[in-house]
Amino acid sequence: MQPYPAADPGRLTRIVETIGRELHVDVIDDAHRVLFEGWVTAVLRDAESRGAWWFLKNVASASLTAGADLIDLGGHVHKLGAVYAPQRLQVAALERIVELRQQAAADNRPNAGRPGWYALEAGRRLHLWPAPASTTAFAVLYRRPMAVEILPDEWESIVVLGALGRYGRHWDRDALVSRPAEIEGRYEAALRRARRESDDTCVSDAWGQFQAEASAGSRVTAGSASDAATAFVVPASLSGIGAVSVETGAYLMEVG
Repeated sequence: MQPYPAADPGRLTRIVETIGRELHVDVIDDAHRVLFEGWVTAVLRDAESRGAWWFLKNVASASLTAGADLIDLGGHVHKLGAVYAPQRLQVAALERIVELRQQAAADNRPNAGRPGWYALEAGRRLHLWPAPASTTAFAVLYRRPMAVEILPDEWESIVVLGALGRYGRHWDRDALVSRPAEIEGRYEAALRRARRESDDTCVSDAWGQFQAEASAGSRVTAGSASDAATAFVVPASLSGIGAVSVETGAYLMEVG
């Protein structure tokens, strides 16, 4: 199993200096640094668009209490993948979930059970329906944004090739030893190799591990029958978001 790369705060400086050497820039002043860092940012954006790279995949998990149907993701989720509580939930329109809540309240019908649907509000708040009837295992699969400091070591040369091949080749063609078009071709070939390696990488199934651990603890058992004692709860969507923090490395989630 390949571990997640440790953050390297010095990687951007090394990449900028390498670009400068390849373009025969003896002194990298502020203007050159801003220019080269802009190229790096553009290359990362391009690379990110090519697929779901293994080192960007993350799982955050928690234990929801009864009624916890509103979850603040803390603004750190980049691209939401799947949501589990405890089984995989189906995505629904936010309007539909609000409508179901309102109908249940108006008709004095149960508002709790095993969650089956979720909706995303404003890119960071998850709404569940129905509300959990009791303590429930919860997990979110998501992607971190591509950032130079969290790249695997072998990506350093890929970013340099991308910066030179896509931007440096037009900035100073004479400074590059190879023909400019060849450098961009090497960047594309390196991305294809990285894509194959990413597809073959075995990433830990953190959700599977969490689900196994949760099976020994409390699980949602209440149905949606109106005579179930746990069919009625005070949902977080009425009382506000809670303050339970979930540790996900550099990324935090709040569960309520």
